[in-house]
Amino acid sequence: MAYDNPARRLHSLLTKAFDVADKQDNKQSVSCNVVWSQVFGVHVNQKTELLSYAEEFLFLLKCSREAIERLQSVRKEPYLRPLDHISNQIQSHGFFGGKWANLGNGLNNPAIMDMLEITANAIDVQGQLMTLEESQLAELLDATSSLLEEVRASNLDIDIKTFLSVRLEEICHAIDHYSVYGSEGLRRVVETNIGATVLKTYGLYSNGETPAPIQKFLNLMLKFGSWLGLAADVSEFLLPTAAELIKQLPPSA
Repeated sequence: MAYDNPARRLHSLLTKAFDVADKQDNKQSVSCNVVWSQVFGVHVNQKTELLSYAEEFLFLLKCSREAIERLQSVRKEPYLRPLDHISNQIQSHGFFGGKWANLGNGLNNPAIMDMLEITANAIDVQGQLMTLEESQLAELLDATSSLLEEVRASNLDIDIKTFLSVRLEEICHAIDHYSVYGSEGLRRVVETNIGATVLKTYGLYSNGETPAPIQKFLNLMLKFGSWLGLAADVSEFLLPTAAELIKQLPPSA
């Protein structure tokens, strides 16, 4: 299993964009919208979905910077240089709207792409999170989607039902967009949702009769955590605390 690496995901997405653009009949006039829509697998007219991917692409740049900042005993400026270049090109030409010839020519710089790959290699050396396999993602998405339907059909109070539904929808979104989010982004979503759910429900069911959907949600989050390494990171993530609280809940039926 490979390490989860935001810089490598960034390199992969850009390489795919260059390949998509090269296959266009109208290379000089094709719009950025057309290229990105094919990269992310959505229809060019799905503006909201495309905007969501644009935001996640910028988040991927942020995660790549953070991964570089965590590198130890290295000079970080050279590794940050390709990220600065990509950010500057997007700021100058825009992510959408304009012609790909403008943005694409600025991004498709062999020296920058080579340095981005070197950056990814450096992150791999000190990598900690693992990339989830397709079978794992499919299993997690199926379990999350099934629980979402169960929550929607349950007789939970509307406030809790809405709360859990939103949390599960966020996780489904992160799995669907794993090519951008990666394990780091999915881990952040799961960690945030664990903390929010524990705080939301703690004390509501002091009689020990915790509703099954809530138990299943927390148990599912533990499964995510075991695969994403949350339980091993006591200083930064909340899962160990959540696990202790979950021990106090009655077992699922």
